[in-house]
Amino acid sequence: MSHANEPESLTEIDGAELYGREGQRYMAEPEQVAAANAALYLEMPLLLTGEPGCGKTHFAWAVAWGLHRQRVPRAVYQLESAPQPLVCQVRSDSRARDLLYSYDAVRRFGDAQHGGDAGRIRAADARQYIELGGLGRALMDTTRQVVLLDEIDKAPRDLPNDLLNELDVGDFEIPEIPSALPDDVMRQLPTVVESHGIALARHMRRPLQREVSPPRRLPKPLVIITSNVERQLPDAFLRRCVFFHIEFPSRERLTQILRDHLCDTLSRLQRDVGTGGSATGNELRVIAQRFMQTPSRAPGNGNAPANLQRSTPADDPEIARAFIEALLDLFLRLRELALTKRPATAELIAWGKALLAGRAAMAQAMTLIRAAQAMADAKAPPDGATLFAQLPHVGCLIKLREDWERLRPRASSSPLLPA
Repeated sequence: MSHANEPESLTEIDGAELYGREGQRYMAEPEQVAAANAALYLEMPLLLTGEPGCGKTHFAWAVAWGLHRQRVPRAVYQLESAPQPLVCQVRSDSRARDLLYSYDAVRRFGDAQHGGDAGRIRAADARQYIELGGLGRALMDTTRQVVLLDEIDKAPRDLPNDLLNELDVGDFEIPEIPSALPDDVMRQLPTVVESHGIALARHMRRPLQREVSPPRRLPKPLVIITSNVERQLPDAFLRRCVFFHIEFPSRERLTQILRDHLCDTLSRLQRDVGTGGSATGNELRVIAQRFMQTPSRAPGNGNAPANLQRSTPADDPEIARAFIEALLDLFLRLRELALTKRPATAELIAWGKALLAGRAAMAQAMTLIRAAQAMADAKAPPDGATLFAQLPHVGCLIKLREDWERLRPRASSSPLLPA
């Protein structure tokens, strides 16, 4: 048996191989991984902020896989069997109780009134109508789980404060379960009623680690809380969290993200160009080669997507490089405009996927690269409205009407892109 003064194995995740909700690689900064490991060690929630679409939610899936890899070092990632975080969807009417458990009073009333003798016996036992929520399950689980409380700033103002004790101690109470029942009623009820394999009781206590002497509580789950900072969270709640703000990624990191998310669709485009022999494909190849001939685009510099050719076929790797470079040139230029809502990483990925989808992929890739080339050739920064209004699928980037109006071409504007 272990003793209290013996060192414990440190639980931490390795940021080298993390995966998001859809099975794509999650590119976490070392500081973000370090914040998650600090939260694991301190048994405190991890509060993440950042632009909408920056990957706050997906980080819960990445950490769930990281913890699994810590327990099973040789595990190989497979989307269909990958560990999942326990997700608590926070809404404007959510209560702290909803995250811990739910109580079906209507079904209990129906059993008591219309369920006959069996229904009346069942209705005497409140445990039959309790289901543990994501946070409640994780607090009582003997295996350390990851819990996601998504967009907590949308919750009622009292919800964060109502969770202080549960997040601090790890215990909670289910007041619908009575402390005691008459003996004749107790004899008709099952000894144990479970929800998700966890025995229900009025006072839910975090499990003990009995293999050590003296026994101690098992580590609390890692609770990942995301916020878009629509309103300030209470100071008492913030004091109990490890905080990390996800900055907008560098161009190099965006290149890595796009390379991973667009690998399959870029491979298909390259195959179509290499085997189709169409005039559009040949023209796309020429335009991509010209676009990549500038010194700043040469392989090996800071802007080129390094090692892209290892992720895609070697038929026309310059098309993949040119597409990603053009996509980033235009996206980063758009973020410089005076928009009410600037597009974030999620919008960038969606835009790239939309451009490469369907039969128009070659033509749309050509339009994109031409636009970036025209912007690079311009002696002065081009007018944003003239530039972006002519690009396909701008609705993947622009989500507000006032921004859409801002990008509409003016009557006096001449086309930036060749017809």
